[in-house]
Amino acid sequence: MSVNMKYEILAAAVAAFSHAATAGEAALTWGGREERPAVVNPVLQDKSGNVVSLRGEWEFSAKPMKAPWRNGGWQQPWRKEKWPGSRRIMVPGCWEAQGVGEPGQSECWDPLWDNCAKPIRHKYMGDGWYRKTVSIPSAWAGMRIWLKVGGVKSRGWFWVNGSQAALVDSYCGTYKYEITDLVTPGSNATVIAQVNNVLPSRKGLMSCMHRWGGIYRDIEIEATPQTFIDDAWVRGLFDEKAAEVHVEIGRAVAPRPPESARAGRAPYLRVTIDGHVVEQSIKLPNHQTIKLPLADFRPWSPEHPNLYTARVDLVDNGQVIQTRRERFGVRKFEVRGKEFYLN
Repeated sequence: MSVNMKYEILAAAVAAFSHAATAGEAALTWGGREERPAVVNPVLQDKSGNVVSLRGEWEFSAKPMKAPWRNGGWQQPWRKEKWPGSRRIMVPGCWEAQGVGEPGQSECWDPLWDNCAKPIRHKYMGDGWYRKTVSIPSAWAGMRIWLKVGGVKSRGWFWVNGSQAALVDSYCGTYKYEITDLVTPGSNATVIAQVNNVLPSRKGLMSCMHRWGGIYRDIEIEATPQTFIDDAWVRGLFDEKAAEVHVEIGRAVAPRPPESARAGRAPYLRVTIDGHVVEQSIKLPNHQTIKLPLADFRPWSPEHPNLYTARVDLVDNGQVIQTRRERFGVRKFEVRGKEFYLN
C-alpha cells in the first residue's frame, strides 16, 4: 500500500469518527460536560454585563506538573500558591512570541513533505500551565454560567475551581461548557488550563513552519437565562429582498416555568432589522426561523460593502432577558454560461 493511500484511509477514518462524535445536539467531553458551539469576542460586543472576559495577563508556567487523570498523578497544581518557574503571560497569544522556550529548529505539523524547519528564537514543545482568578457577579444568581474557549494550540484541559470543566480538542471550533455547578455568584472563580502543543495540528497561521503553543483566542465566562439563545445567524435572500434569521434555543432539562408562562404566554423571540420588528413564539424543535423584509434594500459588493445588523431578543414576561446582534450582507453569485456574476 502506498504512503498516499495510507494517508487517505486515515483521513477518511478520522472524518467518519468526527462526524459520528458531533452528530448529536452536543457532544460529551472530558469531565462529562456538553460541548456546544459558541462565539467569543464578537464584533458587536455584549453590553448587558453578562460576559466576563478573561483576556489579559495570566499566571503561566512551563515547568512539569501533574494533574488528576490527565497525567496519571494526583498532585493538584491549583492548590499551590506559587507555581514553579511562574511568570505572567498574555491571553490570547502564542507563548513562543512571549519568550517561552529556547533557540532551536522549528517543528512543523506532519506529514514530512510539508516540513519546513527553520531556526527560531524561542521553541518550547510540551505543557504550558495557565491560571487566572476572576470575580463572578452576584447578579448572576439563578442564571446558567458557561466557560467559553476560543481556541488552544493544539489541545487544552480546563479546570474551574479544581473541577474538570472542558477538554478542547477540536480543529478551529469555538465552544462553551456549562459550569453553573462549579462557581458561586458573588465569589471568585479560578480557571486553570493545561495546554499542550506536541500534537500535530494545522491550527493557525504558519503551522507548516512550527507547532507553536498557547491560548490563541479569547476566553470568556458568560451568564444566560435558563432558556437561552444558543446560537444565531442570518442569511440574506437577494431575490426576495429579505433576511432569514436562524436561532437555536437552549433549554434547561427541567426548567421552572417562568412567570409569563404561568400567566399564559411563554418566552418569545423578537427580531429587529432597520426598525422592522417581527415577534415569534418559541416552538419545538429548538431551531427557529424568522423571515423579515428589507425595505431599504442595500446589496453587498466590493465597491459598496453594505452590512445590516439583526438584533435578536429573547423576551420573557415583557422583559428582554438576552440579546444577540449579528451583522450580515446580502449578495448573489451566479454562473451564466462561461461568465460569473455578482448581484
